[in-house]
Amino acid sequence: MTVNGLVSFKLVLFQKLTLCKSAGKKKLKVIKMFKNSMFKNSNENVTAPVSEGKTYDVKIEDVAQKGDGIARVEGYVIFVPDTVAGEEVTVKVTRVLPKYAFATVVE
Repeated sequence: MTVNGLVSFKLVLFQKLTLCKSAGKKKLKVIKMFKNSMFKNSNENVTAPVSEGKTYDVKIEDVAQKGDGIARVEGYVIFVPDTVAGEEVTVKVTRVLPKYAFATVVE
């Protein structure tokens, strides 16, 4: 990208923000839509590598602020209550969200 292209980009962004400024309550919504279209992740449609109801053998790598163990499957975070760092457990996934999941220890 050339310097001129970068300057043009900044002007377009400024114009969009200026137009939105007079929109009152719609201001944030319009800005958010504009921002999302600019910085959209190309891997947005990638699904979680775990499925609700399935079991996985994992190692608890760390403990979260609220005390749940943190495990990972292909880099995807799974929160597991009542575990400690270093523990290897079999877990059953109870809830899957876009960025993380919750699971319980299978006994």
